[in-house]
Amino acid sequence: MPFDLAKRILHTILPESRGVVEFDVHYDQGHPRALERVFTNAGFREVTVECTWDQAAYFHAFFPAFLLVLLYQRIAEVLRLRFLASYAIVRATR
Repeated sequence: MPFDLAKRILHTILPESRGVVEFDVHYDQGHPRALERVFTNAGFREVTVECTWDQAAYFHAFFPAFLLVLLYQRIAEVLRLRFLASYAIVRATR
């Protein structure tokens, strides 16, 4: 989905997101395995990536979507599908 369309939908569903979710998003090398590789290649050692799948809060305004996203994220979390994580926290030592 084009980012501008996604942003308009988000702002309609969740008006408090205006001014917060405004930057262009680029997902090149954003999945956990790629982040580990990028940090290691940049000279970092002891690279660990913690993942979380929590994103359903974006959909509180529309309860049916909230339930679907909650189910999706719980399945991804239980199966440890890191490439479907919502957030990746990188811890690395140089």
